[in-house]
Amino acid sequence: MMAYLFPGQSSQYVGMGREVLKYKEAEAIFSESCDTLGYDVKELCLEGPLDRLSLTEYSQIAILTVSIAYLRVLPYLFDGNPSYCGGHSLGEYSALVACSSLSFNQGLQIVQKRANLMKEAALRNPSGMSAILGLQIEMIEGIAKESGCEIANINSVNQIVISGRLEALSVAEALTKGRGGKAIRLKTSGGFHSSLMAEVEIGMAEVLKNEEIKPPRLKFIPNILAEPVETGDVIRDCLIRQVTNRVRWEETMRFLEKEGVERVIEIGPGNILTNLAKKMGLSAISFEEMIK
Repeated sequence: MMAYLFPGQSSQYVGMGREVLKYKEAEAIFSESCDTLGYDVKELCLEGPLDRLSLTEYSQIAILTVSIAYLRVLPYLFDGNPSYCGGHSLGEYSALVACSSLSFNQGLQIVQKRANLMKEAALRNPSGMSAILGLQIEMIEGIAKESGCEIANINSVNQIVISGRLEALSVAEALTKGRGGKAIRLKTSGGFHSSLMAEVEIGMAEVLKNEEIKPPRLKFIPNILAEPVETGDVIRDCLIRQVTNRVRWEETMRFLEKEGVERVIEIGPGNILTNLAKKMGLSAISFEEMIK
């Protein structure tokens, strides 16, 4: 069995998507994104600058667009049918397009509203995220409590992300270093997947309440449950609660392993999820490795 995985924020880089523009299917995705949103998404992806591309209101759309462009090109490179589909945070929207639960156009419009809500929340609550490496989760939970941060993503047993206000993050990073770990500040503009995003959760409930979300044609695994769900109503609830809850990625990978998934393909910019899967002992490859 096989699974498709889609990355989230922090996977963006200037030049992403360039390698697929020779395919008409990818060009059509970029054109739809530009037409829907009213600005040149392709130019932003290809030319940057990185500071602008990394802003929440642009990075989320850019990553979604590149991920679906890659998805449309994948049949030219690989002949296979996945059984499972998932995405890391923002990547859930790409996954839901792949599952035919959302159309790409729906995804664009929802993600733009989500990004704007997250931007506004971050402006009101200056905050960020840091990846903690080399410490056990029990120690990181202690650091989070001591500093006033929250655990946002459990990516693997050796990589856990915390969210918090900027001053709290600085304290947590110093505590991490003092206890033998390593902290890496991520390229995000807010403390996502934490209580700092409570107003975003309220906003997303309003955004999604009238959206048609179809039952997924693949087994879709939302971040907050780490196991498949089958109905649009459950997916809607997961998307709403996702912004304040942990991304349970390590559990998601273990679930796929338990279910007998033999290979995962990361479809989107970079290879962050590929590397995480490999470290967990899963066979993994990224789209960008396949197209080289």
